[in-house]
Amino acid sequence: MQWRKCLVLPLLSILGGCSDRVTPVLHEPAEAARLAIETYDANADGVIGGSEFEESPALASALERADLDGDGNLSEQELQSRLEAYQTQSQRIGTIIRLQHGRKPLDGATVTLEMESFLGDGLPVYQGAADRGGKVTLTRNGESAPMVPVGLYRVRIKRIGSDQETLRGCEIADDVPGVNSVVFDAKRR
Repeated sequence: MQWRKCLVLPLLSILGGCSDRVTPVLHEPAEAARLAIETYDANADGVIGGSEFEESPALASALERADLDGDGNLSEQELQSRLEAYQTQSQRIGTIIRLQHGRKPLDGATVTLEMESFLGDGLPVYQGAADRGGKVTLTRNGESAPMVPVGLYRVRIKRIGSDQETLRGCEIADDVPGVNSVVFDAKRR
């Protein structure tokens, strides 16, 4: 319950809004970690690893900071520890997002950032379109959103004239190198 008081209440003021919107509810770190394992541990070995990261590129993006024993997998305890670390970090982080294909800006492509569902219910979704230089201005519910909450995000990129989406992952946190300027390449994995 302490996590909810420390993190959820401040986030409600950030993420909340008009009364007709769903109020986000974040799970406590232990519950979120349990749900992540339940969701992504396809072989039921108690950890997320190997090809299981393909289903959650957001967790793959956090592996370097969350894999405390260095075995290349994420256990429930490691995930819980990483989520608890968010409590000591900024609530929101200003992040510039750029989209590219190879080394070229991905003009007009759209991007959607969704917090991983195991983190809570009613979580915000951020969207934007790349300008000629590939820079994306994020919005939430039609309003500018230059800062996003700390967390793990599924990133969906869709090019103009294509029905296919490219899925990437991103961890937004103070201790993520380069978090203030993130480049997503729709060509490379």
